[in-house]
Parts: sequence; C-alpha cells; structure tokens
Amino acid sequence: MMRRNLRILTYLLIFNFLIVILAITYWQVIKRDAIYTHPRNKRLYALEAKTLRGQILDREGKVLAYSKKVDHGYIRVFPEGEVTAHLVGYNSAKYGKAGLEYSANAYLLGLNSEETVFPFLPDLQKERYGYDVFTTIDLPLQELAYRLLGERKGAVVALRPQTGEVLALVSKPSYNPNEVEKNWLFLQKEGNGSPLLNRATQGMYPPGSTLKVVTGAGALKFNPANWTRIFNAPGYVIIRGNRIDDSHVVGKVGFVEALQRSSNYVFATLGLEMGAQNFYDIMQVFGLTDKTPFELPTKKGIVAGPGELVPEALAETAIGQGRTLVTPLHMALVAATVANGGNKVAPYLIKEVRRHDGTVISQTTPAQAQRVVSPDINRKLVEAMRAVVEKGTGRPARLPGISVAGKTGSAENPHGETHAWFIGFAPVENPQVAIAIIVENGGTGGQVAGPIARELFRAVIIDKR
Repeated sequence: MMRRNLRILTYLLIFNFLIVILAITYWQVIKRDAIYTHPRNKRLYALEAKTLRGQILDREGKVLAYSKKVDHGYIRVFPEGEVTAHLVGYNSAKYGKAGLEYSANAYLLGLNSEETVFPFLPDLQKERYGYDVFTTIDLPLQELAYRLLGERKGAVVALRPQTGEVLALVSKPSYNPNEVEKNWLFLQKEGNGSPLLNRATQGMYPPGSTLKVVTGAGALKFNPANWTRIFNAPGYVIIRGNRIDDSHVVGKVGFVEALQRSSNYVFATLGLEMGAQNFYDIMQVFGLTDKTPFELPTKKGIVAGPGELVPEALAETAIGQGRTLVTPLHMALVAATVANGGNKVAPYLIKEVRRHDGTVISQTTPAQAQRVVSPDINRKLVEAMRAVVEKGTGRPARLPGISVAGKTGSAENPHGETHAWFIGFAPVENPQVAIAIIVENGGTGGQVAGPIARELFRAVIIDKR
C-alpha cells in the first residue's frame, strides 16, 4: 500500500513539475516579448529614463511628438497640441500613456524581439535611442479638419480607400497633451465634454440615414429587382406606433431617388423585406458588428441580433435609428468600401518605423481587401450616392469640377438636437479620399457636415495638384 501511495505521490510531483515548466515556458518564451514591451511593464520606466524616446511624425516627416532633455531626464513635447492629441496621446509619469504614445511604446523605446530576455541591466548603463514612428497622417489635412469642426463636438476620419491609410483623425473637444498633469482633474471632471474621449474611434452614435447605404447594399444583394423597382411612398412611416414624417418623399420613387432624398419609408420597407438574418449579415460583412482592428482603441458596434430584430425594430434599424450605435471610424470604412469597388480595407496609422540613423526596420503593407458586395451592386451604390450629392440632401458637399458621392444623416438623439452626419468619397472615378464626419447636436447632416466634407475634398484633390 505504501509503495502504491509513493508511486501516486511521485506521479503528482512529476505532473506538478511539468505544469511549472509549461508555465515558465509560456511566460518566459511564448509571451516574453508581449510582457517585456507592454506599456504597463514598470521595469520599462527605468529604461525610459535612459532612453531618448523616438519621435512621432506625419507622413511627410513633420514632427508630432519628440523628447526634450531636462535636468532629471527627458520630457515629451507635442508641437501640435490639441490638433493631434487623440492621435499621439499623452505621456505622463503620473497618469500613464495614451494614443500612439501607448500603443507604439515599444517602438518609441527602441525595443524589439531580437533583444535578450534580460536586456535591462546592460541598457541601463548607457543612453539609448528609441525608434521614430512615421504615421500615415497628412498634417495639413488634420489641421484643416480640426479647424472646420470649430467649437462643436464631433469627429472627422479621412482615409485612402484603396489602402486604409488614415490621413486625418480628429476628435473634439480636445486637450493639450503638453499639460495633461496640470489639467488632469479638469479633464476627468464630469460635464466638461469628455475631452479625453477619442470620438473618432470610441464615440458611439446612431448612424442615422448614412446607414441607408448599407441597407441599400443588402436590399440589392438579396433582391436585385429592387434596383428597377418603383415604390409608392405615402409620405410617412409608422414604427413602434410612432409616425415618422417622410413628407419630402411622396409618390412614386425608384431606388436612386429614394437614397438621393433619403426616404425613410423606402428603406424601412427594404429592411423589412430583407428579413432580420439577411439584414444582420450585411451589417456584419460591412464590419459594423465588430471592433475595428486599429493602432488606437476602438469600440465594437452595437447592433441587435437577428433574434431581437422583430419587425418594428428591424424597420427602425434599417433607417439608422433604434439601438444601433457605431463609431465614425466604422462609417468611414463603409464609405471607403464603396469607394474601393465594394472591397473593405483595414485602416492603419503607422506607416513605417525607423532607427535613429534612418534605417527602416518596419513598414506597414496594406492588408488584403475583403470583398463585401459585388462590383455590379457597388456600381449601383456609387450611382445612388453620387445622386445624393448632385441632386439630393448632400448638395452642400458639391465641389465644382469634381464628382463627389456621399450620404447625409441626421441621427435622432434623446439628449437634444439630432447629430449631423456625412459620409462620402471623391473623386468618383478614382477616389483619393473617403470621409466620415459627425457633428454632435448639429442638426441636418447635409447643411452642417456637408460643407466640412466639401472643404476636405477640396484640400485633398484640388489643393494638392
């Protein structure tokens, strides 16, 4: 009996020993790099004191963040202040890091997976140089977007539809990253507009009528006859017992005119006919049900599942209201998908990383685009979105001599005036930029967000010539 017990005990000891070995292997080998370079690794603070942290720059090499030597080490300087705050973030010994200062921390400290498991001891004896992070940001466009939003709350996202390069990403209200420690209590104070919130990637809003682009894509996918169909619009739609006015669209209209004039009746009808599962599927392929992979924190879209989309909820959701909440980044990618022939790209912010001597050590290659809708359906969406700007609710976004496609939205808001949306791209023949704009409590999308889009299109297409 004793021998049997000893054998069991031996097996248990061997088993426990193997568990310990596996755990050590997992944390010291498999997860070593992730732990070593994680911004919350407190051992990095000692390394940071001896490191000339790398610069953050725009796509042309204009400096967005750099380190300045002082008596006790280095301080971080952000030359563009509030304009790029939600991109570069802040770097505080007291309150931590945000933005690219957080997500690109390993690069900025000059760390990589080729270093030894215990790199700190020798490195602490000498001054180090971090890597410079070149972003995809076009600083003049970023400054223009920031200026065009004025004192209003909201966000702007602009990107290259073929590659996913983010050209501008603005959130307002903003903050001065040079004075985070001094202003921390104010920045955290309730009721001050949440300046630390990156509304472009984490602000959650009902998409309003901009979602009709997605609803329209689904309607054409699951019933191609909807393209030539004539709808007899009564001038209103009743949802959950509530009558929603649609008086600007009365009588017989086709698909293009329905999008051009933003008919709630037509798109609520198309949503109902599509059915809950098909509607959810089209939302999913456009990426609205997911968290967008990106170098900055993002939020997952809130979309009711097929089982929750009873007829009233489905009709409401199909016109961009109800429980649906998305970020401006989500909607910028919807515009980019249509601009890119129905292919969805992955957005990215870091263009390349260079050593102190200029050697490129990392360069982002655009991810393979994913087919969302067929070329035929996409061509029809482009035609309808072009009509929105040329003859419909998006006319304030028109740019003489340049073909623009877009969709406006006025998203109902239980806390005040409707939010103003515009999504779109230009030029239609060879899109150079796709845009999403939201102005909180701005009113109508065409009148408020449309002119902002027009000036951004002008800057990218005309002023760059």
